[in-house]
Order: sequence, then C-alpha cells, then structure tokens
Amino acid sequence: MSPRNYSVILNILRLNSENHGKKVESIQNSLKIRKSLLDNTNSAPIFPEFSPLETLPMNLLKLAMGILLFFKGAELSAKHKEIKLGLDEWPPFAGKLIPGHGLSAEIITGAFENQGYKVVLTILPWSRVEQDVKQGRLDAMGNLYEIEDIKAYADYSRPYYRSAVKFLARSDIKTVINTLEDAKPFTIGYGNGYSFGEVFDKAHYLQKVTCPLTLNCIRMLSAGRLDLVVDSEEVLHYQLRHNPKFQAEGLQILPFILITNNMSIGVSKKHPRRKELIEDFNRGLDQLIKTKRMEAIIKKYIDLEPI
Repeated sequence: MSPRNYSVILNILRLNSENHGKKVESIQNSLKIRKSLLDNTNSAPIFPEFSPLETLPMNLLKLAMGILLFFKGAELSAKHKEIKLGLDEWPPFAGKLIPGHGLSAEIITGAFENQGYKVVLTILPWSRVEQDVKQGRLDAMGNLYEIEDIKAYADYSRPYYRSAVKFLARSDIKTVINTLEDAKPFTIGYGNGYSFGEVFDKAHYLQKVTCPLTLNCIRMLSAGRLDLVVDSEEVLHYQLRHNPKFQAEGLQILPFILITNNMSIGVSKKHPRRKELIEDFNRGLDQLIKTKRMEAIIKKYIDLEPI
C-alpha cells in the first residue's frame, strides 16, 4: 500500500477520534507521571509501550480495517487489469524511436485501453519476446503471423492487420520473379527468427541468410552482399522512405507477393486469464474500428505509395 493511502487512513482516524482525544491525552499524562516516579526510584517500567490506537473504540478500528481492505482491493484490481506486452523492433509496426511506438503498439494498446486495461510495453529482440512469453514473464506479444510453433505456447486473437510479403531487390537484378522457385539463383536475406509462411520456411533449395534485423539485411543488399531481402511490404517501404541512400541506389520492391499474412496478438498459455484477455482485446478492437480510430492509426504509420 502506498504512503498516501496510509496518510488517508490516519487522517480519517484522527478526525473520527477528536472527542476521544481528551481521554487519550489524560491516559498519556497519567502514564508519564507513573514513568517519572519509577525513573526517580531507579525502577524499571512495569507497563508495556503505550499506543494511542489501543484506546480507540472498536468501531473506529473496524473502520480502519475496512479502509485498508478497500485500498488493497483497489491495488489488486489495478494489477488485475495490467497487461505486459512484448513487441520486437520492426518499424513501422513497432520501434523504440517511433512516435507512438508503431502501428502494432498503438492498435494493441488502444484495444486494451478500450476495455479498461493499462498496457506496459516492452520492445525487445524477437527471440527474447518469444522466450519471455513462453515463460510467462510477458502476458502477450504482437506482430504475429499465424505460425504453428507459436500456437504451442500462445493463444491467438482475431487479426488486427493484414500484410503482403514481398522481395526487395537491387536494380541490377533483371530476372522476373513470378514464383518462389524463380528466386533460387539468388541469396535472400531476412530477419532472424522471422517466418514468412510454410512454403518459404521449408524451401531448403533457397539460399537464405539471416540478419539481426531487416535493416541489417537491406544494408547488406546495398553493399552487394545479398541479392534479395524478404519482409512485409510495409517494412520495406518504411526503410526505403527513411533511408534516402537506398532510394538513390535504386533498390526496388518487386511486385511478386510471396504470401499475405494476418497479424494478431498472442497471449501466453501460462496466463490464467488468457481467454478473457483475448475476448477483451477482440471487443476493444471492434471499438477501434467503429470509432474510426483504427483507420487513423493505419493512415498515421502506413504509406504504400510508390517511392
């Protein structure tokens, strides 16, 4: 309980015991006299330490206990409505330096806040987010495509966004890519731990290279160390728009769509109220859509116009 709550209780007790104060003062004075007499005779005190609360009527003590329980219940209720959310650094969907922390952060936070929750956001590497949700240190994670491995430790919500996955290429790549097999001659970079559908994940005939982040892959592409980078179309557009150097070098997003994925949140299976949290999130999401706030959030972060 906070010091402020204790202060409130003491003030209430003080106000309710004004009439009782004279009796307390009288007892204290009597005890001081007795103590003085004993001190003068070098005798040890034979009575226990006095507390004014001991003289309070039972009804005031009950009032104090009731107030204590009220504040404790309020604190438990607030904690009950707190969500620890983990997202990986993946602009424009999530980023520490992005105002509002990105599309996913703002949508998920807004949906839960519509249902009275407080969201505590943490942005971590993807592998750390996964581990913390598995262990129950985080309640929920976002930026999730539908992946069977994740379903083993998290329950999915309804999708809050839909994204197309595409390739980013250097201008000297002249081969037209219409199928995944057309990318076989090229080295393809993608973020470590990312999944782009079962077809891509199990395409062992491809020359794949993992990077800590998509931005690292694009830098390797720019330096000629990769031929292609694969990621969400929104992520590729974001990096091109915020890095004029990539635009000047003629990096281009290819029209071929590898897969179109739904994006959801996942709630840790270790959370005792995971079904309730998902239902509340889905209801909050409906409110975002009805109030047009969802549309405003998407417009704020997403720009897929040709560069």
